[in-house]
Amino acid sequence: MRVDVHAHYYHSTYVDRLARNGADTRPAASAPGAAVTFDQRVGLLDSAGIRVQVLSVRALQPPGRRSAPIGWSWARIFPTWPANDSTGV
Repeated sequence: MRVDVHAHYYHSTYVDRLARNGADTRPAASAPGAAVTFDQRVGLLDSAGIRVQVLSVRALQPPGRRSAPIGWSWARIFPTWPANDSTGV
């Protein structure tokens, strides 16, 4: 099984919340593959024979990440993203 262990995905819910909290969200727009929808990404992975992709949002960290309650409030938004989302950001 082939696994892509380094990929970034910036869901619009996450990026919007960062912007509302004053974060610089330009890296999300300029990241490789930023214009690719979720469905297109899956198609590209399938055509390359990659079965699993590990996603990271490392370039865009929420403000105040040293505070446990703030960090927890940010972490809770991740499981709410639909698996078949096609926003592409």
